[in-house]
Amino acid sequence: MPELPEVEHARKLVHAHCVNKICTNVIFPSAETGVLDEKCFKDIGEEMFKKAVLNKRLLNTHRKGKQGWLEFEGESFVLFHFGMTGAFSVKGERPLKYVEFKVDQESWPPKFYKFVLEFSGGEKCLAYTDPRRFGRVQVRNECPRKSAPVNKLGFDPYLERISETEFEKIFRRRNAAIKTVLLDQSVACGVGNWMADEMLYRAKIHPEVKASELNGEAMRSLREAMFDVTRVAVESDADSGRFPSDWLFHHRWGKNQNAKMANGEKISFCEVGGRTTAFVAARQKKVANTTSGSNGADPKEAKKKTTTTTKVKREEEPVSAKKEIAKRSKKASGGGGGGGGATANLAARVTRSAIKSAYFLLR
Repeated sequence: MPELPEVEHARKLVHAHCVNKICTNVIFPSAETGVLDEKCFKDIGEEMFKKAVLNKRLLNTHRKGKQGWLEFEGESFVLFHFGMTGAFSVKGERPLKYVEFKVDQESWPPKFYKFVLEFSGGEKCLAYTDPRRFGRVQVRNECPRKSAPVNKLGFDPYLERISETEFEKIFRRRNAAIKTVLLDQSVACGVGNWMADEMLYRAKIHPEVKASELNGEAMRSLREAMFDVTRVAVESDADSGRFPSDWLFHHRWGKNQNAKMANGEKISFCEVGGRTTAFVAARQKKVANTTSGSNGADPKEAKKKTTTTTKVKREEEPVSAKKEIAKRSKKASGGGGGGGGATANLAARVTRSAIKSAYFLLR
């Protein structure tokens, strides 16, 4: 699935070749097939789409998370989400190479195209392709930032470098596995499966650890990993051939049980939140980096835990001491029957002994 870096690459591609040009023609595959892809074009028809873009100048391009939109003059916006296999192609330009699917560059319009926009001058044509048809295209008459789904998104890790305090506040209140939380678009929008795995690998955090249980050091490591992975991927134009050689990305695909990192570390796979997850067990330990683990525990958290434990122990001691006194007294009295003076003297000695033991217990 195209994630934040791939969608940002698509936005920059359109911006570089189509902005400030007027759309002079719109082509749909229905011209040949007679059928509009209603799954792709959510709640709109061909005429509505044409009205939004035809004979209008493309003013700007925008993105937040995996949502992108084209801004045409006259308060007209085309909102898009690539789904699993969506992509933009510009005629004459090399399309981005994906690991899990291929964008046709041998023909024009390319295979699986849903629409083609021709711009003034006849120099550039923009095509939207989507083989698996999970993408969505919508038309808006106001800025998409003002309404769902865009206004429901969390922070964008490329556009918004939030503070450590705000980052920890957001993740601390989530009680789900950290991998699941990273994929929640209302938390950090644009993060997808491979990005989440890369961030956790670099932060040395196991994907099944609950977000709320991460200690302060782990929170800081995750924040840095999130911003670094996003920045490097975007600055590489989402070209995986330019990603650092020590990234998990290069070895995580296909669930190969013999997969290893370049340094020989074994890559393991599990399912978290319904998504295939790659991690390195030797580096990402389940008990490390948590408030209950020993690796990197916060001094404040450790002090709080120790204080609580001591308090509970002291509260329980008086009860234990009373039970001990009662137990010894009962034994000395023979369970309640008459025992004479000897028994009474023995009981007194036992009682004094019990009181002395209780004194030491209560110290």
